[in-house]
Amino acid sequence: MKKLNLKTETIDGYEVSSAMKKVWKVEHDILAEFERICKKHNLKYIMFDGSLLGLIRHHGGFIPWDDDIDVAMTREEFEKFRKIAQKELKKPYFFQTTLNDKVFRSIGQIRNSETTAIMYKEFLKEANQGIFIDIFIIDKLPKNKLKRLVQKRRCRMMKSLLRFYRVYECKEKHGVKSKIIKFLLDIFYRVVGYENFFKHYEKVCAKYNKTDSTECNIIEYGYDDRIIRLEHLKKTKLCDFYDLKVPVPEKAEEFLTDYFGDWKTPVIGKDDHGNMFFDTEKSYREYLGCSMDELMKIGEKKWLKKN
Repeated sequence: MKKLNLKTETIDGYEVSSAMKKVWKVEHDILAEFERICKKHNLKYIMFDGSLLGLIRHHGGFIPWDDDIDVAMTREEFEKFRKIAQKELKKPYFFQTTLNDKVFRSIGQIRNSETTAIMYKEFLKEANQGIFIDIFIIDKLPKNKLKRLVQKRRCRMMKSLLRFYRVYECKEKHGVKSKIIKFLLDIFYRVVGYENFFKHYEKVCAKYNKTDSTECNIIEYGYDDRIIRLEHLKKTKLCDFYDLKVPVPEKAEEFLTDYFGDWKTPVIGKDDHGNMFFDTEKSYREYLGCSMDELMKIGEKKWLKKN
């Protein structure tokens, strides 16, 4: 079992700065709190996506060029956690979803409210933007390929309407087309209700969960063509992630091959969030008065200084 040190070091040929290590430490602590709650309430989850890849390929740690932690739960387990989180999570931790904050989230996120992780493409003035871990939701896929196609198109259309409405507020300038779409959505959500439409969207995503299908996907997040086999969620084992013991699929390498294809050869890439502004010492609240340009300038200077 290795410890997460905060010094700049080269891991698998990639230099990880002390600044990023401090971000990792905040995320590690959030994961420890999530693991505590899941263990206490017998909730099941797995390390997922880049975090599972980092744990297996990079021997119990982060992918050196990654900036977050990913876990995944079935819809049933996620709904249990959603109810429990309100009571269990204490300050500075906050469980963020579309239903309890002014964001659009097709996943759940646990954030540390005394830190900062602002996506430049999504600078939200009225939402929690602390450093976070992602909780992905796994739903069953329909067996029939036509039903799968219909569900995919329906989900993607609904998601685009939900996301546009919230992300619109992040941008400081808007074209005529965007303004017209926003005007029409204002009318639509005044009648239907934004939360009601989101709840309907989640029902569409979860439509086949009570069937005997054995194939799953992160439907609410992206609904791509990668398949998650149900057997990999049911049979798990514990692995070391620094000083934590976390669950992974029993056949983790098989899972990774299903999900990534050729995953054994590292390819240095960018994270899924785009450029981000991190501060492990100050709350995001201290930056809400900034414009996007000001934030980017502060972020560039701060990051260069810390490196």
